[in-house]
Amino acid sequence: MRKYFLLSAVALLATSTANAATRYAEVTAKAELVTANTFEKYSDLDFGVIAIKSNNKDSTVTISKNSVVSHTGDVLSVDNATLATFDDLNSMHFPETVTIKNGENTLSISLSDESTGGFAIGGTLNIPANVPVGVYTGSFTVIELD
Repeated sequence: MRKYFLLSAVALLATSTANAATRYAEVTAKAELVTANTFEKYSDLDFGVIAIKSNNKDSTVTISKNSVVSHTGDVLSVDNATLATFDDLNSMHFPETVTIKNGENTLSISLSDESTGGFAIGGTLNIPANVPVGVYTGSFTVIELD
C-alpha cells in the first residue's frame, strides 16, 4: 500500500510540474556613447626637483593649497613644485592615487583636492627607502561632474 502511495505522489508531482506555465520577459539592453569634451588644464602636477639623501629612508613630499610644499624623512629640498590647475569646473572627480614610473621603478602619489577659488589637485608623493634617482612620470584623468 505504501508503495502505491509513493508512486501516486511522484506521478502527481510530475503531472503538476509538466502542466505548470513557464513565464518569461524580453529585456532590452542599451548604451549610448558620446565623445567627451576636454577642458582647459593650466598646469600639471609637478613635484619639481627633489634632493634626497643617498640610502634614504621612507620619505614624502606634499603639495597643498597655494602650492605650499612640505616634506618628511630624508628629503633635503624641493624646488619648482606646482599644483595641477584647471579651468572653472562645476566639480571634478579624479583617482585617489596615481603611480609614476621611471623604467621598472615606481612611486605612488596620494592625490587631494587643493582648490581655493579655482580647481587644483595636489597630493603626497611617497618615496620608499633607497629609491633609485631619475625622472618619474605618469598620468591620470580628471572628469568634470555636472
